[in-house]
Amino acid sequence: MRKLVVLMAGVLPILGGADLRAQEAQIEQGGAKILKFEIVAEDLGVDPTVTETNLLYLGPKALQFDSEVGESGAPLSSMVFRREDQSYLILFHEVNEALVYDIDEFEEYTVKNEVLQDRLWERLTEGRTPEEAEALRKMRESKRETGRLGQEAMRAGLELKKTEENGEMDGHPWRKFQEFRSGTLSREFLVTPWSHLGVDEETSEIFDEIAAFDEQKRKISKGVSRAPDSFEHYDEFDGFPLVVRQFDGAGNVVFTATVTAIESVTNEEGLFENPGYVEEGMADRVRTLE
Repeated sequence: MRKLVVLMAGVLPILGGADLRAQEAQIEQGGAKILKFEIVAEDLGVDPTVTETNLLYLGPKALQFDSEVGESGAPLSSMVFRREDQSYLILFHEVNEALVYDIDEFEEYTVKNEVLQDRLWERLTEGRTPEEAEALRKMRESKRETGRLGQEAMRAGLELKKTEENGEMDGHPWRKFQEFRSGTLSREFLVTPWSHLGVDEETSEIFDEIAAFDEQKRKISKGVSRAPDSFEHYDEFDGFPLVVRQFDGAGNVVFTATVTAIESVTNEEGLFENPGYVEEGMADRVRTLE
């Protein structure tokens, strides 16, 4: 259920604790205030009976998203954004491996990947007639252009609107935002203010930094990167989504995510850090051909 990496979100903030105040939903550990969100996702378009539990930790120096948390409490993978060096740390817990990259590493990876793709296409044209080789070259350029134009159209047709609709859910005020793609409603968010959650401006600015990082990735990949934005619109909300719903073209809800708990946490062992896994840079994962 990978959509949550793009959609994130939450709904029904605190189970059994509607009167939990923002200051009680935070702790100070070595000067760092940390919020922990438990998020349950439902992909209604695939199998509405299957849910996925994920965790999000928000601190002033880093953010961590644990995906597909099992009954033991261990996630399948974790994504950490660290503000100090503006880098991502991706942890693959099943194989004890870690992937790290900053924007320079991503650019190096993009260049190496282009070289690799060139060599692969050269292999494809070996033994071909000039006409066949030219046809393959045109096919490759066409695919590249289609991908680039598709990404540009998606971004150009994207619009986020803040509506006048508001309400309260388990003691949490919310304001509805709607996302439209080429004029069609694609997602809606019920957003509670950072001030209500007790999150200061400096901490919430981590989403501005993530958005800027994603924008740099798009420019480096020339608009053809398939990697989705990790927290799309979070730099625009001035709050945290309590509800996210995704719609298909016919207006049917196909995906939801629910925050089933918000709690104070200590700086748990391994939080925001590599627990000792073998570490590899993104560019190192591109294998060159001999």
